[in-house]
Amino acid sequence: LSGLLQTIARDIEGMLPAARCCILLLDEDGQHPRIGAAPSLPEFFQDMGDVTTDGQGIYTCCTAALSGQRTVVEDISSHPAWQPFRALALRVGLAASWSQPILSAQNRVLGSLTIYHLQACAPSPDDIQLLEHEAKLAALVLEKTSTEAHLQLAASVFTHAREGIMIVDASGQIVDVNDTFAQITGYGRAESIGRNPNMLKSGRQDAEFYGLMWKTLVERGHWSGEIWNRRKNGEIYAEALTISAVRDANGVLKNYVALFTDVTSVKDQQRQLEHFAHYDALTGLPNRVLLADRLQQAMLQSQRRNQSLAVA
Repeated sequence: LSGLLQTIARDIEGMLPAARCCILLLDEDGQHPRIGAAPSLPEFFQDMGDVTTDGQGIYTCCTAALSGQRTVVEDISSHPAWQPFRALALRVGLAASWSQPILSAQNRVLGSLTIYHLQACAPSPDDIQLLEHEAKLAALVLEKTSTEAHLQLAASVFTHAREGIMIVDASGQIVDVNDTFAQITGYGRAESIGRNPNMLKSGRQDAEFYGLMWKTLVERGHWSGEIWNRRKNGEIYAEALTISAVRDANGVLKNYVALFTDVTSVKDQQRQLEHFAHYDALTGLPNRVLLADRLQQAMLQSQRRNQSLAVA
């Protein structure tokens, strides 16, 4: 990114030999600008360039551009905003500054592009056109770099997530899975893509269960719960599953994304604890806790059916 912005700045200076270019970038919160490129400004001047949007810093005249408006200072020596830094500007030889906001496709301010002149002057129509063109070019560079960074981050999260991830298209075909999916299910990426997720069905849940799942997914856009599936080797396992519907800007369904973790060991531990609580450790026979539980259930059932109950 820095190299591309430096190239833009040097190109401007090549077209305007009596100019110095500086590109400021806003951070994610839009409050703290930093220098993105200033190839011909001395380091001591750049070191004074840390600014905030409240107007503090050597580039205070550029902060107006950071609010989204072009800012033209024809004569730095007489401009009130430059009063605290006039001596420093004269030391560098700067006499005028023209700043253009760098705007995203959604008109969000990404930074500003400033051309400093060594003589006091106003920009010509060609200068304004150059400012606008180069600011748009800088915006394209910034947005492309940001998009690539977000894609790399998303790819990294997808690859290294500890949860299994499966992406299914609107027709119900698997379009991608991550490494954890393969580790849990035994199905690799190549043999999963293009298949239907029902290849994992264990048969423990009936059609009513899946009907309710898809009804909830259609109505709410997401479903969460536990489900029993079957690995490639035939072993049945339990998973905690969340499915989310993904729609485009027009609300059209594009994909389903499923995230799941293997909870088989947790279910096994629950069964063991329930067995210890309800059965005698020595004889393996049901204990009083289980008797009380079953008796309570039987009493409730007999009340609902208006039937009598006997205990022998």
